[in-house]
Amino acid sequence: YTTDIRHIKGVEKAVADALSRSPHSALGFAPLLQIDLRGLAAAQRGDAELSHLQTTPTALKLEWLPLAGAEETVCCNVSTDSARPFVPSRLRRKVFTSMHTLSHPGIRATQKLVTVCFIWPGIKRDVRQWTCECVSCQRAKVQRHIMTPLVSFPTPDARFDHIHVDIVGLLPPCESHSYLLTMVDRFKRWEAVPIPDTTTETVARNILQHWLFRFGVPSTITTNRGSEFEPALFASFAHLVGTTRIRTTAYHPMSNGMVERFHRQLKAALMANEGRSCVKAIPLVLLDIRTTLKADIGCSAAGLVFGTTLHLPGQFFVLSQPQAQIANGDYASRLRDIMKGLRATLPRQPAARPIHVSTDLVSCTHVFVRHDAVRRPLQPPYDGPFMVLRLRNKMMTIDRREMSCRSTA
Repeated sequence: YTTDIRHIKGVEKAVADALSRSPHSALGFAPLLQIDLRGLAAAQRGDAELSHLQTTPTALKLEWLPLAGAEETVCCNVSTDSARPFVPSRLRRKVFTSMHTLSHPGIRATQKLVTVCFIWPGIKRDVRQWTCECVSCQRAKVQRHIMTPLVSFPTPDARFDHIHVDIVGLLPPCESHSYLLTMVDRFKRWEAVPIPDTTTETVARNILQHWLFRFGVPSTITTNRGSEFEPALFASFAHLVGTTRIRTTAYHPMSNGMVERFHRQLKAALMANEGRSCVKAIPLVLLDIRTTLKADIGCSAAGLVFGTTLHLPGQFFVLSQPQAQIANGDYASRLRDIMKGLRATLPRQPAARPIHVSTDLVSCTHVFVRHDAVRRPLQPPYDGPFMVLRLRNKMMTIDRREMSCRSTA
């Protein structure tokens, strides 16, 4: 308590004024307040470039104008209707950031916005470069996405040689099964097995029981980067049976497109079986899929496996005339010769898509990765930037901070 009462002018109540008002950051005016005209005036005093412009004949009309409510003067160009302060080199990027971050306009709009208020040599060139380098604009304002040409997949030479493995789920539980393990041969297309969980042990055991014991060991197994295929147990399993494992690149499910396309057909068939559980419906659904003629290969999956068509439930049978009996050895030899002559049919080529590959993609040090999942409102379509560790053809290894992953452009 004190009896010394004095009047303090409002402009001198710095502490009370600061405590009674919201901070600038809370009001959203931070970008505007980054331009300090007094600091700009102080930087102009010893700027060599400004001194050179004042002594060199130019189209600029430079004059020192006083600041409102201050003793400092600022060098401005008054050749137009409005006075535009000259910005020294060390403050130009700060001035650009203060004005561009208001709404992140495009190159021309930012050039117009900055040149109306300020002046310096090469201002449009600098604004263009800095606008192109804006990370926020690159993440959110993408007009043309990178689209690389499709690469042809090697055609298998024999049946059961190259399989694609994936998992469908989570499905409505039935008889303790909630997932489907799909195994598709690139030559003939085939298998789907209900499984209770997606642990690596369950996946490896079902591949062993439902594929290797029936069709032998494939030379190549292609999987995605799911957690059930990543542990060392699955790599040890592939090494144990003597097969080569190929992982698809991140964010590129087309590498496993054959099994993904099979999932589309399988899910549609299971959804059409209303009132029946997936586990109970899967045998008849697979029977129909295996016996259906595929337009791209001109044959059914069952025909490629067994060399004959399968009879469906309710089909009309016609007794064939008895034929001369063929020895088992001759029949096996003839069947073997026919199967050797089979060649895989090339898949149908997809419709032409626009190709766009930036020339900077070969020499860039950082990249953005498109976020293809369902995004939140106002979430940028791209994540990053991420450092490029290695580049090879269409694939590049990037540093995702938590781990290094391989992605396809």
